[in-house]
Amino acid sequence: MTQHGWKWDLTVYDRPGWNSVTYGFPHGGAIQKEDSGAIILRFDSADAEGINDDFYLEHYEAVTLRSDDGGRHWRRIEKNWQGTVPAKLSDGTLVGMSDTRSLRTPAENRARLVERGLGHHWRDDCLLCWELWPRSMADELRAKGHLVWDQEVGPRPDQILLPKGTVATHDPGDLVALRSTDQGEHWERYSVEGIDAHYTHFCPCAAGTVVLPDDTVVVPCYGIRQGEADPGRFTLKGAEVFTLRSSDGGRSFTRVIVGSIPNGSLTESSIVYHPPSGDLVTVIRNDEVYVAFSSDGGISWSPPQPTGIRNAYPLHVLCLDSGALLCTHAHRVFPGGIRATMSHDAGRTWDVEHEKILRDDVLPSSYIGGTGSIQLDDGSIFTFYNLVKPEKLKDADQADLEQPLILHPRWHCYIAASRYSEDFVGPLSS
Repeated sequence: MTQHGWKWDLTVYDRPGWNSVTYGFPHGGAIQKEDSGAIILRFDSADAEGINDDFYLEHYEAVTLRSDDGGRHWRRIEKNWQGTVPAKLSDGTLVGMSDTRSLRTPAENRARLVERGLGHHWRDDCLLCWELWPRSMADELRAKGHLVWDQEVGPRPDQILLPKGTVATHDPGDLVALRSTDQGEHWERYSVEGIDAHYTHFCPCAAGTVVLPDDTVVVPCYGIRQGEADPGRFTLKGAEVFTLRSSDGGRSFTRVIVGSIPNGSLTESSIVYHPPSGDLVTVIRNDEVYVAFSSDGGISWSPPQPTGIRNAYPLHVLCLDSGALLCTHAHRVFPGGIRATMSHDAGRTWDVEHEKILRDDVLPSSYIGGTGSIQLDDGSIFTFYNLVKPEKLKDADQADLEQPLILHPRWHCYIAASRYSEDFVGPLSS
């Protein structure tokens, strides 16, 4: 493959002893470009020696960084965001989304654990992503219709998923829309009703919220349909993609089905508005990426269709100034890294043959995360993600990329990025 265009890579944030990840994007993480041209990144960081997985992070920190020089230098900032990173309407109103679980105060979360006899698992800097319960209640929770995660340890003995003696649930809960008219100083809350009537589990990918020219708000989501899940067991069987659509500035939302596929699950999605066509385009995570279209501002969607992009999760879609669409994604099989694929016809076809290979120098791992992209004022594209490297290689490890991998250490995750031209097409590393 011949290289075209230009690209440079950088390490944004690499904290020793802590794993920093962009898994939160497009859920809670974010990449934004301010009117000044500054780049804002938001991601999660957790103590690698503690428990840190989807359910509970023993020692946690949300990190927000700002760069005023196109990504060369970064400084830590604070943002008064509640729930997910908010979208901005034309009058400056901020609209976000969360569930009541995420909006609880630390004192409220601690009290819930104490009430269940789990107060010893509380840390002032922990993050409760799911509800924790005593393991002795697992059968009772299942009998009540809860989906229960009960696996304490991952494939490796050192991969601790849950605090000892606990199980976790993630019910739909109470979804809340958030509005601020004073740059985030104060927030109004509006209930989003009825989602739990349709789904046993659902997830709003709210950091990927789209605001249309008429200030219609469209939030990508996915959920496991009621009755599709295995009784009491958490799986993604039967997951479908839908949106939450608001035509009143985020005060109320309507559920709109995007679709599902036979004998499969569609989960995380990313939506973009395509001004030349007037369409909304959503790309959807699966073993092969799917795409769907709306020509009426998100009121209805075409059935999801495959794109030919494979091994692409997580993912993000961006409309460039040229009108082309760019889908960036993690690549978790050999050679591991980050890739991007373009569409020059508003998402109908994707140029898989000439994908941009942003990184291919990473050992394959399901911990490669991301991605999120913006286009800068000079037309270049800035994409952030998290990469992995072994914490410490042992004598028994074989890490030669040209040979089968034999690895024993845990992964260390850090935040990195690439800045590149629209015409960049990268070669595989030699």
